[in-house]
Order: sequence, then structure tokens, then C-alpha cells
Amino acid sequence: MSTRPEANVALPDILREEIMVPLSGRAAFWTPRSRLEPAFLPHVPELFWLAEIARPKLIVALGLGQGQCFFALAQAMERLNHAGHCRGVAVADIPAALSTHAETVYPDIAKLEAGPVCEALGRFQDGTVGLLTIDAALPKEDLDGLQALWSHKLTEDGVVVIRNYLGVESEAAREFVDVARDRYPSLSFDHGEGVCIILASPCPDARLLTAASFAEGSEEWTALQAFFARLGGGLIHDVKSGEIAALQAEIERRDMDIETLRLRAERTEQIHLEEIVALTRQAESAIEETARCKVENKLVLQHAEALKLRRLPAFLDRVRAREIRATINTVSNSSNFDRDWYLTSYPDVHASGMDPAAHFVLYGLYEGRRPSRDFDPIAYLRANPDALESGTNPLVHAAEGLSRK
Repeated sequence: MSTRPEANVALPDILREEIMVPLSGRAAFWTPRSRLEPAFLPHVPELFWLAEIARPKLIVALGLGQGQCFFALAQAMERLNHAGHCRGVAVADIPAALSTHAETVYPDIAKLEAGPVCEALGRFQDGTVGLLTIDAALPKEDLDGLQALWSHKLTEDGVVVIRNYLGVESEAAREFVDVARDRYPSLSFDHGEGVCIILASPCPDARLLTAASFAEGSEEWTALQAFFARLGGGLIHDVKSGEIAALQAEIERRDMDIETLRLRAERTEQIHLEEIVALTRQAESAIEETARCKVENKLVLQHAEALKLRRLPAFLDRVRAREIRATINTVSNSSNFDRDWYLTSYPDVHASGMDPAAHFVLYGLYEGRRPSRDFDPIAYLRANPDALESGTNPLVHAAEGLSRK
């Protein structure tokens, strides 16, 4: 919210009655449409006030700077609604942004050109320039030539505004302003970059002459300076407030972006973690399956070997038969063999009428069958590879107390 004052400065009667009559139109309180040059922005209320008093038909700006002075006067001319023109002359090339602004915002009022400023001023008809602004940052040779020209170009009540004489470190600029002040009545606002109003025409407005007559340090001079300084300060405050609000919004936007990225990173990390866990489980499952397959393959080979042994000569076959019967007997008596569970779980064994212990020893182990609900022979042989390598039945190996696990 703007904090620009309206009635906060007590003005002496002469200011209220003679100098500030144009304030009934509130020109000094207008809000600048363009805020292109923060350093010069505090002087815009002075230009609005001056434009309402002088009401120039032709405004010429020599030296554009960043355009704040020129476009403030163009706005004043448009707001005052009287036919007129603003002409701006840049020493160097005109920035594209200023050209675009003039063409889009003030197409019927503002025109810009680039070139030598003295030549540009010389092309205007004598007695037609109502308000002439001069940038004190212009080269010395330009400043020296302008004072000889403006007396011919100004209207009977025309005024000259020298700006930026406090914003440049130039002896030529200070000398230019001092010479003008010595030669003509003047009114200076020495805050910011500085604005000096030179009443260089034969018949300046009486209100401007009155203001120029105030002695520096007098009550009237002090009140007038304070009035415009506070108005200009309010504009700067508005700009700073807008910048702070924009910066705060940008900080909040970036905080939201950071939070979004953080959540996305967390989600991505969680997804990756879940993928890693899933892949780990797949790998573990594959390892487990591979290990089981190795045991099963070994058992298949052992079974095949056992089948070969059955074709041995009779005396060797009798030895082998005694070993098998001993194994069957150990398995049958093992706490890890559940006869009823085996027959229930494998109906084909029950249907064959074969002894379940014998079936497990001769076939079931090699077919991947379990001797009981809680005993996994494949897992046992993986944990006890010596039993697998020796071909010892896992139940016999467990019964003999050779188990590692």
C-alpha cells in the first residue's frame, strides 16, 4: 500500500494559496505509469506539478537516460488532455525498450530520435518549446552550446529543467547549473539526482517566480522541499514494497519448487529402494532355486547310480541290499519321518502298497518328496554338503548326529 503523503506536510499560506493552486488537480500525487529509472523516480512529482503549471505544447528532452523524465512528462501531457508533443533526443543509439515503450504507450505524443543534441534543438522553430529538459550528464561541448540556443527556442513562458546534476561527477555539469542559476531565476530540488527548474523565458508563470524567490532555508523553501521530498520518497517506498513483495513471492515459489523436488526425490528414492528390494528378493530367490536345482541334479545322478548298482553280480547285490535295508530301517525309525503324513501327502505311494520308508529311500528322496511336513531334504543337503557328496540319506545323516544345522 502506498504511504505517499497528501496532507502530512504543513504548508505556509503563500504555498497553499499561490504555489500549490495546481494541486487542486492533484497532479503532484499522480502515480507514474512508467518506473524505468529508480534514481530519478523521486523527482516525478515535481515534473507533474511543473507540467500542470506550465502546460507546454511542446516538450523537448535532450538526453534520455533511462527514460523516466521523458515518459513522466509524456504521461502528464496525456493526463492534462491538451494537444501537444514530446520529443526525446538520445546522444547515442536509442535503447529498443524505450522505442517500444514510446510506440506502444504514447504513440500520438512521444517521438524519439538519436543524434547531436544541439543540432536537434536547432531544428525546432523558435519560440515553440514550452518545456526543455537537459541531462547534466551530456558532454561539455553540448552543454556549452545549449544555453546560447534555448533563449531562442523557448516560448514566452517556457522553462528549462536541468536534471541529474547531482548524479554525475562532472565539473562541467556543476558549472552549467551554476551559470544558469546566476543568470536566471531558478528553483532547485537537491534530493535524489537533483532537478533545477530554470525560468529562462521573458514571462514565466508568476507562481514559479514566487517559488524561485524563496530564500534557501526559509520556512517556505523548507516546506516546499519537504513536500516534494516526501512525495518522491513515497514513490520509492512503493517501488521497494513492490520489489520486496515480488522477492517474497519468488522466495515462496522457490520454496515450493524445492519442496516439490524434495518430495519427488523422496518418492524416486522410495521407488528405487523398492526396486532394489524387489531385485534383491529376485536374486535371492534365483540363488535359492539354483542351489535346490544343484541338489536335485546331484540326487538324480545318485539315483541313476543306484539303479546301476542293482545290476551288479549277485554277491555284490546282496551287500547293496543289506545297506538299503539298513537305511530303510533308520529312516523308518527317524523322528523326521512321518509314515502317515507321507502316505496322506503322496496318494500314489499309498496306492502302490509299498512301504513308505522304503519308497522314500528308493524313490521319494530323488523325486524331491519330503519325509514329513517339517523336514526339507533339499534344504538339509544344502546345509550339509558332505551328506550330498557321500550319497548319505539326509535322515540317516541326521540320525547319526552329523548335521551341521
